[in-house]
Amino acid sequence: MADTNREDLSMESKADNEHIRQWFSTEKELQKLCKEIVSTQLPAESHDHVTEGFYVQLNREFEVIKRLTRQWQSSGNTFWQQQIEPQIRFCTDEFEASRQVILDSMEQYPDSKNEVISGLKTLNNDVDKLNQQTADYQQQLKKWEEQWLHAHSVMNKTVGKMEAKATAFQAEISALKQSIHDLNAQIASDKKQIDQAKKKEKKSVVQTIFGAILGAAGGAGAILAAMGVSSIAEAEGKVAGLEKTISHYKREMAENQVRIARERQSLLAVKALAEPAGTILTLLTQTGIALDHVRTSWSAFSLEMAGVIRKLQQAESAEPWILEKAWFNAACDEWSIIGQLLHNKR
Repeated sequence: MADTNREDLSMESKADNEHIRQWFSTEKELQKLCKEIVSTQLPAESHDHVTEGFYVQLNREFEVIKRLTRQWQSSGNTFWQQQIEPQIRFCTDEFEASRQVILDSMEQYPDSKNEVISGLKTLNNDVDKLNQQTADYQQQLKKWEEQWLHAHSVMNKTVGKMEAKATAFQAEISALKQSIHDLNAQIASDKKQIDQAKKKEKKSVVQTIFGAILGAAGGAGAILAAMGVSSIAEAEGKVAGLEKTISHYKREMAENQVRIARERQSLLAVKALAEPAGTILTLLTQTGIALDHVRTSWSAFSLEMAGVIRKLQQAESAEPWILEKAWFNAACDEWSIIGQLLHNKR
């Protein structure tokens, strides 16, 4: 974590600070999304919804997510606010407050040896405490992530079922459209045949008047027989029945289209509701990755500082003190940066 060059942090140190920045950023966004989820309500259920049967189930599943969110707010989020954040601030303040005192004392070797070593040990203990608290926090975070992942997966399955049923219902509407198209074609064909039958019948009547008696066979009767009826009146009744069926289908389709439009609005609302939940899972993953790097960095810093303390304890001349003075000053610079990152999080 630390670097002996005061003018420029090493690439490793810059990467460490980037992980800390990411951690603070995701924490802030996580807290914001938790508030949104707790205050969110499912859209009101309408009894003409295609998927009304899923609403009770979906509401129950979303309440599980809200309960988990409240639990995190009262435990994990509180732990961050009351333990992690204050300890980070304490470490940054202590390094800054001790910086000049320890640097000045290092100039007084060997008279100030015990004072300097004691001060460095105190600072290192503060870092160890922070690292342990961060480990405890990460453990809570992982447990919550597992619970959240399960609850979110269950809710997504229900939303998927809603979408599947809505899609099936849309297929029914398409089938109705096809039926109406087929019936219209049938009516057009039947009307044409009825017109032909009427012409044949009229011709038959005219010929009968002039003494040429014609039977139905081969004339209007043959046309009507092809339609499956025995008279023009029956054929017209058949067409009227088909037209009535079409009117019924059109009414049913219009009603269904209104219902599917409402259902689409409902699904959009549910998806909008589920979006923050999905974002939280992404943030949890990002936070976990950042925390792994941060804890590794702070552990390495603690070991490095312990090594510095040993060197100073074993020093028999002022030379090691001069070298480690530069190291300590650079370390203070880095903790100052961490303090600024924490301040920017607000």
